[in-house]
Amino acid sequence: MRADDPTATGRRRRPAVRWAAAILTGLVALAVLGGSSRPSPDPTPAPWHPVFFGLDVPNARTSTVASVGERLGTRPTVAGLFIRYDSTWTASALRQLAAARLTPFVTLEPWHVSARTGTPDPTDSLAELLTGRFDAALARQARALASSPGPIYLRFAHEMNGDWYPWSMGKNGNTPQEYVAAWRHVHALFARVAPALRVRWVFAPAALGPTRPAADLARLYPGRDVVDALGLTGYEHGGTSPWSTFGPTVDALSALGPQPVLLAEIGVDGAGKATWLRELGGYLRGTARVRGFVYFDTTPATTGATGDYALGRDDLPALRAALREVGPASP
Repeated sequence: MRADDPTATGRRRRPAVRWAAAILTGLVALAVLGGSSRPSPDPTPAPWHPVFFGLDVPNARTSTVASVGERLGTRPTVAGLFIRYDSTWTASALRQLAAARLTPFVTLEPWHVSARTGTPDPTDSLAELLTGRFDAALARQARALASSPGPIYLRFAHEMNGDWYPWSMGKNGNTPQEYVAAWRHVHALFARVAPALRVRWVFAPAALGPTRPAADLARLYPGRDVVDALGLTGYEHGGTSPWSTFGPTVDALSALGPQPVLLAEIGVDGAGKATWLRELGGYLRGTARVRGFVYFDTTPATTGATGDYALGRDDLPALRAALREVGPASP
């Protein structure tokens, strides 16, 4: 698996309805709940608000982002970019994104390519980061990111509550205390080395499930003073709805602080793909805390993704309809 808070605009609600209309509404609601297993949105509509639309494509190709935007009839304003300790392409990629008028959503993964294996080192631990071993590499990345002419989102050590990355809890002896310390160490280093960097730090766990209880997030949260946005990775593999995919995690994130919530990495595959994409608009429109999303237009062949999230011809009308419902807004 491999991204600012727009101003909400109010929507006037009707005056109190008469009792007969209220009873009718209740009966309809009961009928709907009794006839469907699909989770229902909050019955009280939230004020409408625009959200930004971001896209992650293989190798952060701006031409691909533009092509998808043309087919959707909506230009993405945010584009994903992945970097590591030892990435050499950061500054050049940022120049390309700037030329395409795209705000970078950067994911900084704390590992490096091993000279012995030629692949990212699965033994890079948080404890090792805290020794200062990678400070010089982090400083280079901070200076490269500071070359961006505009603000960037920075998602550091994402999906830490999973078990598939070397910085995950339970891997390499990592603890929640070390995660918080590592986040604050990197945040302080960036502020010292690149004070001109305009960065919005995004704390982004993997979507919650039976093996990732909400209580873990409170222990992993680095603190409001060093987190500008709350994010998540959430994929759907057929069926259910965006309310089921994101709802529990958005609720848990909202309990951590007042920052905007971003769907930092999302995708859907399976038989219900078009339906899920169409319903994404209603979910975003009715969930006031969520202020943007980055869709991963990827496949296992292109990025090693666990599902085929690529937007095919049949999926585009569904996402197009969703985008018409919610904006999109500037990042």
